[in-house]
Amino acid sequence: ILLHAPQPIPQWQKIEQNTLLALEGQLHTALASSRRAYAYLAERGVPIQIAEQTGVGYLAAEMVAHYTEAEQRSLIRRWAARILFPLVSPYGQGYIGRSLWQWRSGMNEQVHKELLERGNGPRRWIKTNPAGWFCAPFEQLASSIILVEGAFDRLALLAAGFAPTEVVALTGTALQIDWLPPQVKTIILALDGDQGGLEATRKLADQLSNEGFSVKVCPPQQDRWGKDWNERWRRIGSESVWPLRKTCSALRSA
Repeated sequence: ILLHAPQPIPQWQKIEQNTLLALEGQLHTALASSRRAYAYLAERGVPIQIAEQTGVGYLAAEMVAHYTEAEQRSLIRRWAARILFPLVSPYGQGYIGRSLWQWRSGMNEQVHKELLERGNGPRRWIKTNPAGWFCAPFEQLASSIILVEGAFDRLALLAAGFAPTEVVALTGTALQIDWLPPQVKTIILALDGDQGGLEATRKLADQLSNEGFSVKVCPPQQDRWGKDWNERWRRIGSESVWPLRKTCSALRSA
């Protein structure tokens, strides 16, 4: 299958991407040393070791001052006080960043979202161009993969014991079938349990089946414990992922 040619990337986005790539070692160090990032991950049920193993970083606000060139400083300022997730694509590594601007320990997600959306706050999530999926390198993906929506959903499943090579988070980037490596044969659709996620699941199930993939559908349960895997993991722990464990076990024994 031929890859669709990417759209030309504006120069400022190339500079932004290259600057973040050059900072990668510092981003990892900052994640390990930031009390705010550590507390935020803990409150989302993600051990710091899981985040570190998947290449997650943190861009501390004080890192911006190290840049003397105005354009670089302006671009990096957009990423200040954000947890950064590395994204994989055929066109190079990108990032998606979750803002922790004015987040405090004990603040729930809805309250923080509303704070960011009041007009003067930064965008909750931003991405580089190219973007991509939060996952293992394509050549390392397992023959059976679990497809989730958000970066924290992937981290929750890894914290629950699923392998990094079998969980792929779309992070707002479309599922482009021509990105999937040839060893992937089975896809478990485990998108969010809200209306948007269920509609996307139906469309993707048809699309993937038509392309010859074996497709299993396993959304979060429809109950009071949350619409996505991270929320459910934080609230009820290992009980939240038993439908996925059951689905994966059935595939292994088939």
